[in-house]
Amino acid sequence: MLEALRTSVQDSALEGRGRVTFCRCILGCTYGPRTAVAKRWSGEKRLYGTVESEVVISIRGKVTMTQPPYDLDTLLTNNLSPG
Repeated sequence: MLEALRTSVQDSALEGRGRVTFCRCILGCTYGPRTAVAKRWSGEKRLYGTVESEVVISIRGKVTMTQPPYDLDTLLTNNLSPG
Protein backbone atom coordinates (compact mmCIF):
# COMPACT_ATOMS: atom_id res chain seq x y z
CA MET A 1 0.00 0.00 0.00
CA LEU A 2 2.90 2.36 0.70
CA GLU A 3 4.16 2.34 -2.89
CA ALA A 4 0.61 2.65 -4.23
CA LEU A 5 0.09 5.77 -2.09
CA ARG A 6 3.37 7.26 -3.30
CA THR A 7 2.39 6.63 -6.91
CA SER A 8 -1.06 8.15 -6.39
CA VAL A 9 0.44 11.29 -4.83
CA GLN A 10 2.77 11.67 -7.83
CA ASP A 11 0.02 10.96 -10.37
CA SER A 12 -2.33 13.44 -8.70
CA ALA A 13 0.30 16.21 -8.70
CA LEU A 14 -0.05 16.49 -4.92
CA GLU A 15 3.64 16.06 -4.11
CA GLY A 16 3.85 19.63 -2.83
CA ARG A 17 0.99 19.01 -0.39
CA GLY A 18 1.96 15.67 1.05
CA ARG A 19 4.66 13.13 1.61
CA VAL A 20 4.17 9.41 2.02
CA THR A 21 6.49 7.89 4.60
CA PHE A 22 6.83 4.65 6.51
CA CYS A 23 6.15 4.88 10.22
CA ARG A 24 7.30 2.41 12.82
CA CYS A 25 4.90 1.28 15.53
CA ILE A 26 2.74 4.06 16.97
CA LEU A 27 1.13 1.56 19.36
CA GLY A 28 -2.49 0.51 19.17
CA CYS A 29 -1.70 -2.74 17.31
CA THR A 30 -4.84 -4.22 18.85
CA TYR A 31 -6.76 -2.38 16.14
CA GLY A 32 -4.75 -3.75 13.23
CA PRO A 33 -2.75 -1.85 10.60
CA ARG A 34 -3.31 1.88 10.38
CA THR A 35 -2.65 4.82 8.13
CA ALA A 36 -2.14 8.22 9.74
CA VAL A 37 -2.68 11.37 7.70
CA ALA A 38 -1.27 14.52 9.27
CA LYS A 39 -2.21 17.91 7.83
CA ARG A 40 0.79 19.90 8.95
CA TRP A 41 -0.73 23.20 7.79
CA SER A 42 -3.75 22.79 10.08
CA GLY A 43 -2.50 20.42 12.79
CA GLU A 44 -5.33 17.99 12.05
CA LYS A 45 -4.49 14.28 12.12
CA ARG A 46 -6.69 11.46 10.91
CA LEU A 47 -6.23 7.80 11.69
CA TYR A 48 -7.57 5.24 9.26
CA GLY A 49 -7.78 1.61 10.35
CA THR A 50 -9.87 -1.49 10.73
CA VAL A 51 -12.48 0.00 13.07
CA GLU A 52 -14.86 2.94 12.91
CA SER A 53 -14.96 4.30 16.46
CA GLU A 54 -13.13 6.02 19.27
CA VAL A 55 -10.32 3.81 20.58
CA VAL A 56 -7.70 4.07 23.31
CA ILE A 57 -4.04 3.89 22.36
CA SER A 58 -1.80 3.69 25.42
CA ILE A 59 0.51 6.61 24.59
CA ARG A 60 -1.94 8.93 22.82
CA GLY A 61 -5.09 8.23 24.79
CA LYS A 62 -8.48 8.38 23.03
CA VAL A 63 -8.39 8.80 19.27
CA THR A 64 -11.02 8.48 16.58
CA MET A 65 -10.29 5.86 13.95
CA THR A 66 -12.10 5.76 10.63
CA GLN A 67 -12.14 3.02 8.04
CA PRO A 68 -10.30 4.19 4.93
CA PRO A 69 -12.09 4.79 1.64
CA TYR A 70 -11.84 1.90 -0.78
CA ASP A 71 -9.73 3.78 -3.29
CA LEU A 72 -6.53 5.73 -2.76
CA ASP A 73 -7.60 8.67 -4.92
CA THR A 74 -10.49 9.41 -2.53
CA LEU A 75 -8.16 9.22 0.48
CA LEU A 76 -5.78 11.70 -1.19
CA THR A 77 -8.52 14.03 -2.37
CA ASN A 78 -10.16 14.11 1.07
CA ASN A 79 -6.91 14.87 2.84
CA LEU A 80 -4.46 16.64 0.55
CA SER A 81 -6.43 18.63 -1.99
CA PRO A 82 -6.60 22.37 -1.40
CA GLY A 83 -9.82 23.77 -0.04
